[in-house]
Amino acid sequence: EVSFYCLAGGRPMEHSKRTLAGRLERLSLLANVFGNVVDEALLQRRSLQSQEDDVLDAFALLWSARRIAASVCMSLPASPTADPCGLPMHILA
Repeated sequence: EVSFYCLAGGRPMEHSKRTLAGRLERLSLLANVFGNVVDEALLQRRSLQSQEDDVLDAFALLWSARRIAASVCMSLPASPTADPCGLPMHILA
């Protein structure tokens, strides 16, 4: 959901991802980035025995991974603390 929040320009999703309205809300955001590829993946999902919301989540994570790789991601919290191993405890999107 953090990825969708960032994808929407800092606006939380209005609907649960388990509802039709929520799926359409997320699909619209992803289509702006990935175009028809998302629709194609959704058509193939049944043969892979995956759920529609899992496919949409995977595309949102791909979007976040691209941002992380390009060093343009958002960190929550902005100034994370470190765990005992020195790793930052945050979510990137």
